[in-house]
Amino acid sequence: MHTDVASADLTAKTRIRNAALEFYSIKGETNTTLREVARAAGVTHGLVVHHFGSKEGLRRALDQHVLALLEKSLREVIDPRALHEGCRGGHGGINAMLAQRPAIGAYLRRALLDPANTNGELITMLVAFAADQVKDDSTVENTDYTEIFAALMREIGPLLLAPLANQIWTELTHQITGPVPTLHVQTTNSV
Repeated sequence: MHTDVASADLTAKTRIRNAALEFYSIKGETNTTLREVARAAGVTHGLVVHHFGSKEGLRRALDQHVLALLEKSLREVIDPRALHEGCRGGHGGINAMLAQRPAIGAYLRRALLDPANTNGELITMLVAFAADQVKDDSTVENTDYTEIFAALMREIGPLLLAPLANQIWTELTHQITGPVPTLHVQTTNSV
């Protein structure tokens, strides 16, 4: 396992969080032990418990960290109106952050799609963030919750569907040739 940043420059708490992110992104929370995380972070099991209390506390800290990174990436490149004005595909800031830190994307996929993950806190935090962004836009007179849904699907849909799309495209390249298509997620209101 490698961490996002050289561990010598980080606090023990940050090293623990980064090690957990790597393990959780590859193996999932259920298949990762606190002892593995401690060993990878170069700390004792007791220090992990001291900082995070439990495996659940560590996961909550990871969820909050990942959400903070997503928020920071969004705020750096867009104004709130862009969340609901029909932007297609991911924003450059999120894509750049995910390219630099692939464990974040893997963690999100696993946290949001793994059937073993029965906790809905991360999706609750993502929805609240998107809703706040839309509500903060002074041009929106009445919050349209379908806009919030669409914004989230545009942002996290491609991330969640990319592995499946890549597998399908790889299989198709055995039969055809051509440029790799770009995945976009779009929602429409049904009447």
